Amino acid sequence: MNSYYYQKSFPISYGYVPNLTVAPKMEKAFEEARAFLQAPDGMILACQLTSMATAMQGVFNVEIPTRKIAPVSLMVMTIAQSGERKSTVDNLFMGEIKSIEKEIRSLQSEITESS
Repeated sequence: MNSYYYQKSFPISYGYVPNLTVAPKMEKAFEEARAFLQAPDGMILACQLTSMATAMQGVFNVEIPTRKIAPVSLMVMTIAQSGERKSTVDNLFMGEIKSIEKEIRSLQSEITESS
């Protein structure tokens, strides 16, 4: 599928990335990922925010407009051509979270089998 189709269907950042100077640690991680991976800025920022939201999901709750309390969460979709480093960027930011989740599933499986 060509990217022109998606430009009419999905919001596109056109390369705009917010100024991260108010969050120096986040800015440093972003700059390191940018230099190391040579991936699009928007993709790096999306994966960075996703990993942060995932890590905080069990820690913080927010009140949504319907006055319901829910865990903090973020839904991001990355659409890019093959070879644009989607998996590489995702693995950089989400790799440790995925390995912890795998370890937890393994422990849960052991507990289930022993009961």
